[in-house]
Amino acid sequence: MKRVLCLIANMDTGGAETLLMKLYRTMNVEEYQFDFLTYAGKNGYYDKEIINRGGKIYPITPVKKNPIKCFYDVYTVVKGGGYKSVLLSVPFSVYSIMLLIARMAGAKKIGLRCTNTKVGDGKISYTVLHYIFKPFAKVVTNVKLSPSVLAAEWMFGKGCVYKKQAVILNNGVQLDKFIFSIQRRKMIREEFNVSNKHVYGHVGRFVKQKNHIFLLKIFQEICKQDSEAVLLLVGTGMLLEDIKKKVYELKIENSVIFAGVRKDIPDIMMAMDVVIFPSYYEGMPNVIIEAQCTGLPCIIADTITRDVQVTDLIEFLSLEDDALIWANTAMKKMTLSKDIKRNIYNSIMKEKGYDINDVTCKFLELMT
Repeated sequence: MKRVLCLIANMDTGGAETLLMKLYRTMNVEEYQFDFLTYAGKNGYYDKEIINRGGKIYPITPVKKNPIKCFYDVYTVVKGGGYKSVLLSVPFSVYSIMLLIARMAGAKKIGLRCTNTKVGDGKISYTVLHYIFKPFAKVVTNVKLSPSVLAAEWMFGKGCVYKKQAVILNNGVQLDKFIFSIQRRKMIREEFNVSNKHVYGHVGRFVKQKNHIFLLKIFQEICKQDSEAVLLLVGTGMLLEDIKKKVYELKIENSVIFAGVRKDIPDIMMAMDVVIFPSYYEGMPNVIIEAQCTGLPCIIADTITRDVQVTDLIEFLSLEDDALIWANTAMKKMTLSKDIKRNIYNSIMKEKGYDINDVTCKFLELMT
């Protein structure tokens, strides 16, 4: 059996973690296994599922608490486990030091998947460190992966994909789960008591990057014009309570639903009419790829990579635009959404290379 050791902060429900789980669920665990070395010092949402699939989790000394001990732990796990394939998923080149340690411990396939296009909510100190260590990240790795050209260039340099120095690995989707179903749409809309409502949605962690405050201001403008509007928010995160308070400040609490973490994201997306996604930055948002698989129209910030525009369902707007412009665009999308044949987009996404089975095969060829 071939085992890949995945280095990641912890296995929560972020985009990078979710993709790893999609790959893990697709591969034949009698031939391949994922194990996880986590360095954030806390348990993850997917931990139980990993253990049930036969994977191992190595919680090591948090890197921010004691970097030297953390690096020693990396060496011990890689050496002790005899791992030949090691993958690090991060947006920050400094962490590539862990890959050097893994190489010293005997790993041969040294993979780095860049997961975003900024670090630390754009903090200058983090950004400076990232640029200092970028050349190191490029040299120490022999498998360079990214979900988009923008994210690849953030980690590995301008033109790296064109020069074939880095490989685009699509954020694959288990497409059969995302085939639009009117029955599943009705089921979720009934659950939330929004059967006859105009459902605007967002799926994502409650962190600064996702720009929920602006999202609420957009929705406030929608509510002024559309009494049937509802905002369905899926996810959790450190700013959740702050966002709930803001909802009351804006007096839109009767029209906002906090759904928490859900396992039925495909069905949730089928229940939505329009996604509003004003992130400050993204490597390649899984949410928008999945939304397109269900034929769900999306309005997103032009700070996000254009690679995400796989279909005609995407419209970009500037974060410099007023909330009212976003609101009017969203309502226009809402009006047009009833004419969209949502069940045709799943096959389009397959043609574009987003079938998780194909993505998993490509990953295993590169990393094992």
